[in-house]
Amino acid sequence: MSLGLLVTLAASVSWAVFDGLRKALVRHVRSGALVVLLGLGQVPVFAAWLIWSQAYRLDAGYVAPALGSVLLNVVANYLFLESVRRSE
Repeated sequence: MSLGLLVTLAASVSWAVFDGLRKALVRHVRSGALVVLLGLGQVPVFAAWLIWSQAYRLDAGYVAPALGSVLLNVVANYLFLESVRRSE
């Protein structure tokens, strides 16, 4: 089995589990707190990728688009979690 296929399968299973957890957790945890916790859960994965790819240095031109992407991601996650919470 190739590495690409393994990564694809792992990502698919991970997203399915993650989606189920988000929908279950939104019943018990405020949406804002859940967005923070889910975001912090991504930090180790991103750090591992940086170390593995040896891209320790982020160029200055990357900072503004990255911060914009993070902001949009936070807003989208919050709105998604709120919609799930309100739909139940």
